[in-house]
Amino acid sequence: MLLWFSLLNPARADHFANRVAGPQHEYKVVLGAALLSTAFSFVAAMHGSKWWYIGMGLSAGTLAFFTFRLSA
Repeated sequence: MLLWFSLLNPARADHFANRVAGPQHEYKVVLGAALLSTAFSFVAAMHGSKWWYIGMGLSAGTLAFFTFRLSA
């Protein structure tokens, strides 16, 4: 959720991440949330329904999109 928040409303997400981790480490909060999302989706896919694989793919796609936007 924090990842999409940062993509849709960067100013408010920046303010939130600054309060959580400080201005020097705010990217770690967003990237960590994206990595945790991908990891938890993978665990759910292994133990749950095959639909979770779609969720894992979307989560990985979100991470790739965010990484691309961050590097551009």
